[in-house]
Amino acid sequence: MDGFDRKILKLVQENNLQTHQSIGNKVGLSASAVRKRLVALRESGIIAADVSLLRPDASQVQIVVTVIFQDASTEAHDQFESLIQSTPQIMQAYHVSGEEDYIIILHCPSLDWYEKWNLTALVANPFIRSFNSRVVWSRKKYATAQPV
Repeated sequence: MDGFDRKILKLVQENNLQTHQSIGNKVGLSASAVRKRLVALRESGIIAADVSLLRPDASQVQIVVTVIFQDASTEAHDQFESLIQSTPQIMQAYHVSGEEDYIIILHCPSLDWYEKWNLTALVANPFIRSFNSRVVWSRKKYATAQPV
């Protein structure tokens, strides 16, 4: 990856609907050179996906949950990661170092929904020692572009 690739990546993270010609004009390459570089960046996995980001629905509740296991066994992690993958409301999940084992971020249709899910997914889980839920009042920063 060279300086041209870094400039291209910065631009497509801001708006991946730009034409190859438009990107080329900004970085000093031809449209075909930009196209070839983007194909290579996608094939190598540096560009993982081309997606559209949706504005969060104002009717949803965002909740940040920290989870601490009883014992950090392989079975506990496997079971919890299965829960993460099977719950579409979990938007982000992080296995972290420190006192907590996981941090998850949910977008829930209501607090009532979260309470019901919480009882079946967290309270009833024998691997979980404790968890802490925090309702997000407002988002102050949200970025998807990574520095390149």
